[in-house]
Amino acid sequence: MKFEIKHRWNGEVLFSVEAENWRFAVEVAIKSKADLSGANLSEANLSGANLSKADLSGANLSKADLRYIKHDIWGILLHAILEVDGLRQALIDGKVGGSAYSGECACLCGTIANIRKCDYQNMSGIKPDSNSMAERFFMGIKKDDTPENNPVSKLVVEWIEEFKGLIGK
Repeated sequence: MKFEIKHRWNGEVLFSVEAENWRFAVEVAIKSKADLSGANLSEANLSGANLSKADLSGANLSKADLRYIKHDIWGILLHAILEVDGLRQALIDGKVGGSAYSGECACLCGTIANIRKCDYQNMSGIKPDSNSMAERFFMGIKKDDTPENNPVSKLVVEWIEEFKGLIGK
């Protein structure tokens, strides 16, 4: 099936490919270094997609099927209740970089470890897994990305707010 990734505002085709589904289409676009900034991915199911090299600034993810990714992130947050506010703040401050477990700007598990001031490999209930949907989604966030300039960061902050509401925090 042919998939066209279009700009969310002007409808210009940013990338076109024959693929099995949206996820593969987006991954092919990323691997070929297509500029997806401003892309309309509102109908895409990106569960399991590797977004590590994607520039999704300005992309529309509003109706993308991301529920499995969200649930994976929430599963990690259930083991990091005390760090949820710190993770949210790190996202707001642009202090998350989804491609590394350690350092000032780290991925999901690495940021939680930074907040705990511990080694990311020794966290109760949280096991680093670079192939998990949560960590792969966080690869779409780079240092200095904030909810203001990165739709992945924005969505994760929204999910954290929703999570906090559910746990009464």
